[in-house]
Amino acid sequence: EFTEYRKEFGACILFQCVKDSGWTPFFVERFRIYGLKSLQGIERADDPTYVNDVCESLYYRIPEGSAMLDIGCGTGKYLKVLTKKGITILAIDASKELIQINKKTDKFNHVIFYTGDCTDLRFFKGKEIDYITGVNILNILHPEVVESLLTQAAGVANCGLFAFTLPARANIWSNWIPERALYSKDRLDNTYIETSSNNTFLGQMRLLMFVGELCKKRGWGFRIFRFLDKIIMKEEDFRKTLDARYLKNPENSILKLLEFPVRKKMHVKEIPTGSYLVCSVGYELEIFFGREYLSPAGNVFYFDKEAVLDKCRIRSELNSSIRYWNLLFNQLD
Repeated sequence: EFTEYRKEFGACILFQCVKDSGWTPFFVERFRIYGLKSLQGIERADDPTYVNDVCESLYYRIPEGSAMLDIGCGTGKYLKVLTKKGITILAIDASKELIQINKKTDKFNHVIFYTGDCTDLRFFKGKEIDYITGVNILNILHPEVVESLLTQAAGVANCGLFAFTLPARANIWSNWIPERALYSKDRLDNTYIETSSNNTFLGQMRLLMFVGELCKKRGWGFRIFRFLDKIIMKEEDFRKTLDARYLKNPENSILKLLEFPVRKKMHVKEIPTGSYLVCSVGYELEIFFGREYLSPAGNVFYFDKEAVLDKCRIRSELNSSIRYWNLLFNQLD
């Protein structure tokens, strides 16, 4: 699939070659160098998926008059919505190319951009930042880096808000080494997808458990919730996304969890002809380094503080989302 991305978008992808216990080599994605029309994670830069409710559950909640720092801002697609909120916005990304493009974009006249390592926040000490935000940041970092980043964040801001719309890398969090992918023409073998999805999803839950334990140890407040982004897209827009290849006529809807290729499809008669329904489930966590002064998000599922996250499974989470939001999808067996 990485080769397909490179061919389609002209992006440069760097890999690390490692071997499993049987000395079978496989490649782990380490870094990507993005171009203007390249992917962000596995999203296109202009893919509206997740933007709506990431903003609703995270960015829109930041009070007017606050100062925030967005780490790993990328193309800044989430920051475009904050133009009328009277918020001081600082943003940092490791990609010099993306930052230069953002600085030249009129829609970002309200944002102060920096090029740098988002895991090193020493430069921002003393800048009176209220909130640190990040989408798909903690879940691609090793545990020791997550701990270092959050420790630095505690010295910079009062609150951290982090959303996850991609699974944690299996080799980092789930202690699972992927077997060689099996292909049947143009898609991965279903067994491989199911196995890797469950393990990668469990890795995501272990990340949240790790952050929860760290917060208890440091005396920080901690909340985690599941959110839904529900979008009706015109066919011409949907066909530009990578999800389009998972649907065939007459199917016109898709439910996905953490952007991984385990997706629930069905035909929804209520959707206008030529349109597609995309329901996306993601996770978000809130860390209060100081006092807990941000009110809970609306229309989200908050986890109980005693929830046993490593008992969660991708199928049960999909079914739970279907029930909680009363979605028009059949539950998975």
